[in-house]
Amino acid sequence: MTPEMSPTTELSIDSPKKKMGKSAKILLILGINLGLLLFTTEVILRIARPDSVSQEQLMPTFLKTQSGRRGMAHPYLAFIPRPDWQSPAESKNSTSHNSFGFRGPEISIEKPDDVFRIVCVGGSSTYGHTPSSDETTWPAQLQEMLNKGQDKKRVEVINGGFSGYNTFESLANFNFRLLPFDPDLVIVYHTINDARCTLYKNTAKHDNTHWRAVWPIYSPTPTEKLLESSMTYLIYRRYMTDYISGMGDMGQWGIVDYDPAETNVWKLGNTTKIGFQNFQRNLESLHASAAARDVQMVVASQGCDRTDFRGKNKVQFGAFDRNEKILRDVAADKNLLFVEGKAALDSAAAQEGVDTVYTHEVHLTDRGCEVLADAFARALLKSGSIQ
Repeated sequence: MTPEMSPTTELSIDSPKKKMGKSAKILLILGINLGLLLFTTEVILRIARPDSVSQEQLMPTFLKTQSGRRGMAHPYLAFIPRPDWQSPAESKNSTSHNSFGFRGPEISIEKPDDVFRIVCVGGSSTYGHTPSSDETTWPAQLQEMLNKGQDKKRVEVINGGFSGYNTFESLANFNFRLLPFDPDLVIVYHTINDARCTLYKNTAKHDNTHWRAVWPIYSPTPTEKLLESSMTYLIYRRYMTDYISGMGDMGQWGIVDYDPAETNVWKLGNTTKIGFQNFQRNLESLHASAAARDVQMVVASQGCDRTDFRGKNKVQFGAFDRNEKILRDVAADKNLLFVEGKAALDSAAAQEGVDTVYTHEVHLTDRGCEVLADAFARALLKSGSIQ
């Protein structure tokens, strides 16, 4: 018998085929079982999905409707407060936006003849990240104090601040969103956010693109769209990955290369001076815009609980102080009213306790807002700014 026809050779050829057939059957059975499991899971989830697991909770945060996120994309400011937004009923702090996206009650864009209108620009400490209500933010309390302290005109204070804003946003915010309201005076309350722009990862750029990211637009791929039709996938993504929670952090929306776990992001370096130049330039540009429309400008030092900065974050102290000096220098150069907000807040904190005034960093309690509003009111009334 020739080698090609030997029984041994036939067995050596047939055996691998038999083995491959068994493997294929096993894989087929596993695939069928997995498919059945996924199908059954999908059916059960669609029929018996808990009421607490809503479609809104399972989708990316930036797709939420008016009842969801308080901010929304804007082509020139990256983001703005969402018009007609209200905080959920269970929220610790009650917050609402009017139809223009400013915190507080509805206003008219036309200014009545008997009204002296003030607009406030700043970040979260102006918007009111921590006060308990719209009425307890410092712009709202300032309005009440000024109306009680003089009878020349009815004072209306518009809260034009928003969380995360620095002077880049405030410059655009003032020109595009606040000037149409024909303000008589603008209050600038900025320091810490611009200090962080300056120090962020030691790459300061003149246009702030090292810090401010483009607000994301959700554009899922065809595969993602297909997967999102599955409840099984949505629940897996929501509860077994950090995709949704990551998108829920404002840093992910507004800061370049944001990493909440990174602690060594504040650095002094060769480009740091650009950040300080930016701050001064933006303040001067804001003043130029205000002066061109016959709007008075007032600046203030920002209070801060520095015990909240520890370790490497202490580098922020130097930038914070440098920016305060720039504020004072610009105020002196442009002959602007300078309000000692920091001194007023620190004095109250020393007498009443830090926790009575600050919640953390520059964020204020209701009492802290009252102290700051009082400092502004006293300075404005003494200077005769309201006419």
